[in-house]
Amino acid sequence: MAQSHKPQAMDFDLAAENRRMGRWVLVLVLSFFTVIIAVNVTMAVLANRNWTGLVVKSAYVEGQAFNQKVADARAQAERNWHSALSFDQGVLRFQISDAQGQALDFQRARVEIGRPAFEQQDVVLELTQDASGGLSAQQDLLPGLWAVSIEAFDAQGQTYRRQARLFVRDDGKGVLQ
Repeated sequence: MAQSHKPQAMDFDLAAENRRMGRWVLVLVLSFFTVIIAVNVTMAVLANRNWTGLVVKSAYVEGQAFNQKVADARAQAERNWHSALSFDQGVLRFQISDAQGQALDFQRARVEIGRPAFEQQDVVLELTQDASGGLSAQQDLLPGLWAVSIEAFDAQGQTYRRQARLFVRDDGKGVLQ
């Protein structure tokens, strides 16, 4: 019996089709993993540029002071003091008053101002008494959102703490968030 050559031709066509399909699958798999790796690298670079990851320098030391901070916050709440914070045209003003609205005599305050997401623009200011009896300092802030942390001290050694978000508009006026 003589063998026909037609099945061999079909084998070559099938092998060529399998090679094309194999290349196509390889391209798809490589493209998929390339996209995944590119997205991961992009996200890692953006995360590294925007946030240092450092919340506190020593979590152990901060943890030891936690109970004292909670007690201080309760004592401050019991005193029923209130504060007013404003920012306008490069001047940060801070006033503390008692429950009756009378201004309290605080000599100085330490203020940390920074962007919530990164530390590159953080500044520390010392507020001092101004002519109105409040505390103030000069500081230019770019428009956008700022995190403000204030620690004020009176002559008797009492401390008043406040944290706020300040949004500085394009016209240089600050709005508390």
